[in-house]
Amino acid sequence: YAFVTKIKSNGLIDASFGNAGLVEFPTYYTFNDMMFELGTNKLIVAGMKGTNVATIARLHTSGFMDGSFGNLGSTDISTVNSSTYYQIEDLNIDQSNKYIITGKHYTTSGTSTFTQVVVMRFDANGAIDNTFDSDGKAYYNYLATGSHEEGRRIFANTQNEYYICGASY
Repeated sequence: YAFVTKIKSNGLIDASFGNAGLVEFPTYYTFNDMMFELGTNKLIVAGMKGTNVATIARLHTSGFMDGSFGNLGSTDISTVNSSTYYQIEDLNIDQSNKYIITGKHYTTSGTSTFTQVVVMRFDANGAIDNTFDSDGKAYYNYLATGSHEEGRRIFANTQNEYYICGASY
């Protein structure tokens, strides 16, 4: 299960957070990155709800989902078919307060096994931002189709240009 926990500055679990310091999300696969939302101190987490579903969610400081974000606390983006998958690695925010995530999109079917860098952008309310690459999702292969590439970190500069570092092989 995906989980979020809170540790006090003295190293002890903060039992006032979630259920005795831990919130488990049994319908989610993993959360891989987290940040505090600007001005609200709420948590934004990103990862995968399943191997073929990328997710971004907002949590109250209590640890529980904020139902006013996305669809009852999260926005889930599925791949186009059952043989393609997402692995979300990083989350950040740009100068327009839009959330950006990166990772890899990959297929494991047949002889066309490959991975590509994926970038998704979401509005502050959790909705996918369809002004980004017409559907909120962009896929990149820098070497060639059939290569293996993945985004590991994403940053935005003051002009809302995105910088991604990762791996290509």
